[in-house]
Amino acid sequence: MRCRHGGAPPEAAETFVGVTPELDMAGITDKVTVNFRYRKPLVGLIDGGTRSGLEVLAYSLKKAGVVLIGSRTAGAMLGGSPFILKDGSLLYLAVMNAMVDGHPLEGVGVLPTTTVDYNRLYSHGHDPQLQAALLQMGKALQEKKRSG
Repeated sequence: MRCRHGGAPPEAAETFVGVTPELDMAGITDKVTVNFRYRKPLVGLIDGGTRSGLEVLAYSLKKAGVVLIGSRTAGAMLGGSPFILKDGSLLYLAVMNAMVDGHPLEGVGVLPTTTVDYNRLYSHGHDPQLQAALLQMGKALQEKKRSG
């Protein structure tokens, strides 16, 4: 960075520090946010239907301190490629192993911060995971209000 003349995207530090500042640019007639980052309380809902790239998202959110509520993710995280077969059908086949921070998610999944079981088949419209998430969000909003 020394002796340079500038020129870097607003998210350049993301690779190194993971959380970059929001950058607002103001002109004569307008103002635009160039590097938006969500900075409000966040709670995630996960379950056995959470799979593939969403497991990487869940892992990343949990690592960043976001509370995840629900049950273990599917543990279905491999890199795949599509193949068109002679009859015109499509076969999507796992062809690469995937590691997140050096750990496999395949067959392992991501554990929630707070485990709340939920069987949609017998729920009669009641969603205990959503209720737990709303309760957690209420606590987070109260804490944010107290701190500033």
